[in-house]
Amino acid sequence: MSVVHSSRCVLQQRDRRLLVDLYGHKVLSRDHFIELGHFKSVARCNARLLRLRQGGFIKLLRHPAWGSSSASHYMLSGKAIAVIAEALDRPPSEVARQINAKPALLYLEHTLLLANLRCLFTKALASKRTPFTWLPEGLCLHRYQVGLDARVIKPDSFVRWGVDDQVQNWLIELDLGHASLPALRRKLENYANYFADGACHDAYGRGRFGILFITTGERRVRAILDVLTTYPALKGYVVSQSSLVLSPFETDWQSVSGPVSLMEAMA
Repeated sequence: MSVVHSSRCVLQQRDRRLLVDLYGHKVLSRDHFIELGHFKSVARCNARLLRLRQGGFIKLLRHPAWGSSSASHYMLSGKAIAVIAEALDRPPSEVARQINAKPALLYLEHTLLLANLRCLFTKALASKRTPFTWLPEGLCLHRYQVGLDARVIKPDSFVRWGVDDQVQNWLIELDLGHASLPALRRKLENYANYFADGACHDAYGRGRFGILFITTGERRVRAILDVLTTYPALKGYVVSQSSLVLSPFETDWQSVSGPVSLMEAMA
């Protein structure tokens, strides 16, 4: 793999991993980079992020509502296009469209909550010494064909853990309560077709599949469970954001048949 030079920064392999993470999430804070293992100290993180900014690979995202004392948030900048295109084997034009798109401030809450969720799962799975893979939102788009029917599946994130015949694959939906129930039914119908088609294995490999919903509160939990009863073949589990303060494995997730531990959900 080639080394990318700029007037002030030479990219290392660790920088490439950071840039790919930032591409998948669109926006990350300094604390996210540390919690995801890119740096072990604030000082080291600040120094390297400054060099990447000076090199034209990342830039600061400022939001007036956050105030001057809020944590710094970062996006990719123009020089990252070639790096991401090479790392992910994607057309530079496709990468450029995503990098150059201005983030909709309306959806920033959702974007940053997904990053928080990844940090939570990362810490919990690392403590269990469980092998896992996480794909952020920007790396989860799957377009596929069934006959003449073109279909698209785009979960908010994907996580896999386990080994051998115990692999569990989870498509994650972070629900902030904005989607109508008819829209939720359409999404679940798409997932049911996705699993029935076997297209999920083409995208993510072997193992068992399910859906994890993280939502706003208990009332919304019950609403999602009501919709899930229409799709008995789906392995769907729901929890409120407030229940995930400590760990996704130290709380009961709700299913149509009652509460269940996440590690045992597909046992």
